[in-house]
Amino acid sequence: LAEFNLTPTQIIDMLGLAGDTADNIPGVPGVGPKTAMKLLEAHGSVQGIYDHLDELKGKKALHKKLSDNREQAFLSRRLVAIDQHVKIPFQIEEFKAVPPDKNALSSLFQTLEFRQLQKEFTREPEPMEKTYVCLTDLKKIKQQLNHLKKADIFAIDTETTSKHPMRAELVGISFSHEPHKAYYIPVGHVAFGNEKFEQPDRQAVLDLIKPILEDAAISKVGQNIKYDYIVLSRCGISMQGMVFDTMIASHLLNPSHRGHSLDQIALDFLDHKMISYKEATAREDRKINNFSEVDLEKAVPYACEDADITLMACEKFKPMLESEGLTRLFETVEMPLIPVLMKMEMAGIRVDPDRLAK
Repeated sequence: LAEFNLTPTQIIDMLGLAGDTADNIPGVPGVGPKTAMKLLEAHGSVQGIYDHLDELKGKKALHKKLSDNREQAFLSRRLVAIDQHVKIPFQIEEFKAVPPDKNALSSLFQTLEFRQLQKEFTREPEPMEKTYVCLTDLKKIKQQLNHLKKADIFAIDTETTSKHPMRAELVGISFSHEPHKAYYIPVGHVAFGNEKFEQPDRQAVLDLIKPILEDAAISKVGQNIKYDYIVLSRCGISMQGMVFDTMIASHLLNPSHRGHSLDQIALDFLDHKMISYKEATAREDRKINNFSEVDLEKAVPYACEDADITLMACEKFKPMLESEGLTRLFETVEMPLIPVLMKMEMAGIRVDPDRLAK
């Protein structure tokens, strides 16, 4: 009524006269929705219009269109009407909206590789307590590093100012040596305005962690660890003992998949939706240019989660690689290739720009 000044039943009459191209219903040729609405306002229905057809003799063209297509007008009205008397073997309650089955949808969207929908419908997480700690005191940092020395394996991740490792400046380091526990050491965050936070001396932290990272007997795991390798190498640390890269393991296990990011690995194998970079860098008061400008309140859970999920993914992938017969390929070809590629990337490739332009 508000939009067309017609009742619901008259909508059927209007479509019967004007037709509906979407449903291939012809209507009366030359009679559009506006003309049909005016006729219905005056006569109420298709039947009413034809009962008073003689009143339209003054409008010869319209009278002729309606007169010549009388049968088609009534047929069109019948075709456009919804049959309200079909017996439906369901109760109306069965059509009520209910909460989605997130577990079923998550599996379906993972199989179909509908990435955005998979993120939207993640499995219901099990209640889990996480311990993510920010370390700014050198004494406490030493204590935690002693735990790393004794760990069978630990995950490491760097936060930086750029996606490009040869341009990136180190902002912080996170590590995890047991599931659901991780630590973040900030070394390059920038304070704005009245912001205040503690941050240890960058070089002092690097000096403390260097012996552990360069000890080949202490196993490390990373997600695209070549990136961290290059960043740390530019900080004077030649990392050794890199035994596992979750990104490479994911690729070996699922070579046809398009996505092997940590976010995707967490969704596919751990049923966990991670904190996105966009969420971590979101601020209402100003634009964030890189991770160094993220305040510690947001940086700590984001960075710690990276290390935590990497460690858990490693434990998930190890038996999968073994069962698929891929462990030997992973350990003897893929992992030893990382430092080779790292050195190639750092050295670069000599290019003759003039010849390349030609």
